[in-house]
Amino acid sequence: AGAAGAAGSEDGVVAALVLKSGLLAAVDIGAMQLLSLHKTGHTGGVTCCAVCAPGVDTDGGSSADPADPGRLVCATGSLDKTLRVTRFPQTDVCLAHLKGHSGAVRCCGFTQFGRWLVSGADDCTLRLWDWARQQLLHCLCGHSRAVVALDCLLDAPLITSASRDQKLKVWDAASLGEHSSGDSDRNHRHTASLLACALPSPTKAVTTGLDGTLAFWNVETGQRETSSVRSGHTVWILGVDISRDQKLCVVGCYDTTLSVLQLEQGTLLHRLTGHSDAVVDCCFSPDAVLVLSGSKDGTVRLWDTETGTCLFVCDRHASPVTSCAFAPNGNVFASGARDATLRLWEAESGRELHAFSGHSADVESCVFSPSGNMLVSACADKTIYVFSVHSEDLLRRLRGHGAEVTDIAFNGDGSRLYSVSRDSCVKVWNPHTGDLQASFVLSTCALQCIAVCSHLGRDFGIVGDNSGNAELFAAII
Repeated sequence: AGAAGAAGSEDGVVAALVLKSGLLAAVDIGAMQLLSLHKTGHTGGVTCCAVCAPGVDTDGGSSADPADPGRLVCATGSLDKTLRVTRFPQTDVCLAHLKGHSGAVRCCGFTQFGRWLVSGADDCTLRLWDWARQQLLHCLCGHSRAVVALDCLLDAPLITSASRDQKLKVWDAASLGEHSSGDSDRNHRHTASLLACALPSPTKAVTTGLDGTLAFWNVETGQRETSSVRSGHTVWILGVDISRDQKLCVVGCYDTTLSVLQLEQGTLLHRLTGHSDAVVDCCFSPDAVLVLSGSKDGTVRLWDTETGTCLFVCDRHASPVTSCAFAPNGNVFASGARDATLRLWEAESGRELHAFSGHSADVESCVFSPSGNMLVSACADKTIYVFSVHSEDLLRRLRGHGAEVTDIAFNGDGSRLYSVSRDSCVKVWNPHTGDLQASFVLSTCALQCIAVCSHLGRDFGIVGDNSGNAELFAAII
């Protein structure tokens, strides 16, 4: 019979090998010797296994076998829809027989210092078990097809799952919540393409798009929140940003105007008029004193947030502007356009400082690094360009996407750059070296926008696609 799965102990001394026939083999890795071979007790083929030495966690809980607290345990999953936990490797004594899945179990792993067992199955769910008590703690729903792989941190309550729905999801087992997917039903999605998003904190996100609505999301639960904030627009909203103090929101609209909204009261502070074509991007200065907007009319405008007055019109682009961004110090800002240029401007005067060249197609998005030393652009030529703000040199090109790169975002300390593309992929880069650190798929549709923030060593992000879905994720890389 062929092998169905393998797992090793944390110390790398012993490995478990499960066979499709239902047998479980224990192997001494160093000596390459078979220690034991016994039946698992499953009535169907064995599909996966996990080995752990259960210990005591920081809350004082323990899942160790009372008869032998130092002994290893092995969990196996099967086509019979159940999991079994046995002593390992000396005996085939069954410690737990877990039933609950309605489809074949495909993957399993231990977390929380071995207290909990996680399983994924053909029934599209993950299940979290207190295996020592043979108790189901939670059923994690969100995937639309079979869960085929998962990974757990033994000392932290994070679970990553992969499914045949081509989605990767990250779950927080401690809160029994999901840091992925705001599309579980029609009420939790936009009804048309999602074009812009903002993530001002690890707990709140906002998205908007061609359905003309603003949607606010609770990042912890992945659920859409009820909000009294209305944009006042009845047509496509193409850009959105929230001030750092989370008191103000600005949206740019297809009707050529912008709206500055007070979030707490849900009221309109200013309607900004002056552009002659659709406003495609907008953002606040770091202190929220200024609003920056870019339009299809080929201009970038700088506005006074308090009065709603237009301070400067920057009109050096020869084609529609696609994006704009403030530097972290607020002294300069950048704009990208369909003329394949990226331009740097002085905020105090509106004077152009430099035009960065080298793009071979439309500039789709631009962003400054948190230090302000780098200016990065996403291009329709499938490439990301990294420039030095001070020397104005092109530092490197990042290639790897299979279609237009539509949006980019830095994490909090600037150590990682996230990019999304019409190829449906999210990629994570080291902007200082150009190395690709990770690549994953959150949607089967073309991705339009991304926003990222960091908290306690974790990156939280939101991605929007052209079918109206918002996908939330958390990453430790």
